[in-house]
Amino acid sequence: MVPVEVAEQEIPCNISSREYTLEMLGDPEVAAEQIEREIEAVARSGCDEPECLIIMAPFLTLAVGSLVISGSIVILNNTAHWLEIEGTCDDGAIKVAVDDMKEFADELGGQVVKSKDQFVRWFRNGINRLV
Repeated sequence: MVPVEVAEQEIPCNISSREYTLEMLGDPEVAAEQIEREIEAVARSGCDEPECLIIMAPFLTLAVGSLVISGSIVILNNTAHWLEIEGTCDDGAIKVAVDDMKEFADELGGQVVKSKDQFVRWFRNGINRLV
């Protein structure tokens, strides 16, 4: 399994991230046949012990490891992609929620702090009024 960029995406709001999906390398039928041959080989050997399955361990470890690592990459990338869309696009849920909060703060006479320096100045002024 490998992460692959989704082809021909509509890129909204000039974002830089892209959506990804998982694709299987090679032919899935060939992989299924190989697994089946391994299982049959273990069955024909007459071995009833769990240790007989060790023959299949490297193949299964590689397949599962590939799925876990590639799947994690796709999930993390697609989460970042979704956050960028929702936080950047004008109709994105995160951007709409933040804009609504700003508007609500303004209606209550509040102030939106846009930088850490502005916050520090606001905080120091508040402390100076208390002293």
